[in-house]
Order: sequence, then structure tokens, then C-alpha cells
Amino acid sequence: MNLDDFNFYQKLLIDHSGLSLTQDKTYLLTTRLDPVARSMEFATLDEFTRNLRAKLDPRTISLVVQAMATKETSFFRDSLPFTHLKNNILPALVKKNAATKTIRIWSAACSTGQEPYSIAMVAREFLQAHPGWAVQITATDIADDALMQAQEGLYTHFDIQRGLTMKLILDHFTMENTKWRVQDGLRQMIRFAKFNLLKPMESMGRFDVIFCRNVLIYFDTPTKKLVLDRLAERLQPDGYLLLGACESSIGLNTKLRLCPDMSGVHMAAIPVAAVQKENAK
Repeated sequence: MNLDDFNFYQKLLIDHSGLSLTQDKTYLLTTRLDPVARSMEFATLDEFTRNLRAKLDPRTISLVVQAMATKETSFFRDSLPFTHLKNNILPALVKKNAATKTIRIWSAACSTGQEPYSIAMVAREFLQAHPGWAVQITATDIADDALMQAQEGLYTHFDIQRGLTMKLILDHFTMENTKWRVQDGLRQMIRFAKFNLLKPMESMGRFDVIFCRNVLIYFDTPTKKLVLDRLAERLQPDGYLLLGACESSIGLNTKLRLCPDMSGVHMAAIPVAAVQKENAK
């Protein structure tokens, strides 16, 4: 791929998904877009690119974005965020939300569904110990193919082995031929929807907990600031934002700060206003 075509895709991806590619990732563009070109019956990627340049078709742009979106994930990935959800965050929200007995959680880049289903497993255990409470889970992603798999809730044995104990498998999955399907009770806890994190987020409402993990690492600095600012606005007072292990809001957002009681998990954050209110008591 020549430099001019790389620059074209680089701008297209930033504009439509926030994904920032450096020139050393040219091979990745070629590898992932070649199958897209073939699926649309173009003889070469160059021909596909010329056609896309001539007509910026939204459907084709969506296919490019989906092809470039990283879908690497697993159940209970990095484990510690889910431990804190169970041991720290949910118990704190029991006190805070005693009047409504409702907790809203958003998995903001759910990929093929392992993260929201992991959240749902923790929430299911919580609900068994707290009758009368409701946990509402919303899971969104930009990629249609990933969302389709997430909604279907059907996983290979390899997928299931990554992060799940045998007890969790037996409690929440049913074997179907050679694969494992999420049980209806767990799947019904989650509302799946397509959403682009570059878009305004007011329509999402407010949440007590937002998971947006391993997404910001693919954005340039201005996009990181934009997304963090909008996510912070979607948090309830004293809400929690969980980022990936290599991500941080430090230096990028003044509305968030680290949770001091969750050392080692720098992605958990709460609005500054809430901290000031708590300190004033």
C-alpha cells in the first residue's frame, strides 16, 4: 500500500472510529482489508481503495472500521477489575443506591460479549445475595459482527476455557453440539446495542459503573480526551469508570480521579465533584 492510500485510510478511521494507526501498521491495513475487498468482488485492494475514494459509501466505511477493530477479549480479562466490582464497587453501591435498589452498568466496548457476560455473572451472584435489587447492563460496540456474536452468546471450547472455571461454565452455559451457549437467564440481563464512542452519549443515560477497557490505547490524545470527557458526564455522582491496565485518565481529564481504596487498579475513577463533596462532609 502506498503512502497516499495509507493516509486516506488513516484519516477515514480516525474520523469514523477514533482508531489511530501509525505508518508501521500498513501491513495490518493490507492484511485486514484484503478479505473485505475480495468479499465485495474487487480484484485487488488497490481497486477497492480507488472505488472507496470515489464514493465514500457509509456501508463500505462500516466494513472497513469493523475489519480494523481489534476483537481480542476473554472472559474475566485481567480479573482484577471484576474482583473490585464484586468486593468493592457493588457493596459501595448498595449503600448509595438503597432508595432505588437499582444499579446501571455499561460495557462500552463489549466486542464479542465476554466482558458483559462476565459482568453479568458477578451481578447474578450479587442479586442472589440481595433480593429485590436490579442490575441493568448495557453492552455496546461499533462492530456489527462482534455484536452479532455477543447477542448470540455462542462460544467455542477455546473461548470458554479462557477465564472461566468449570463451576462458572456449568452454572451459566449449556453445551450445544461442539460449542457452549450462554443460558437465557444470563443473556436476558444484558441489552446489546450498536454505538460509536465518538458520538454524543446523552442518549445512553447515566450509569453507576462504566467499563471502557483497552479502547483508549488505539486513540490519539485529542480523541482520548473527548471520549473520557463524555464518559465522565455519563457517570452518576460517585460512579466508577474502569479503564484497561495500560490506560489512565491522568493528564487527560480533570473530571476524574483515581479511587484510592483500589490500589493497583488505576482505571477505577470517580468524578472530582463527588470527591470534593465527600471531603466537605
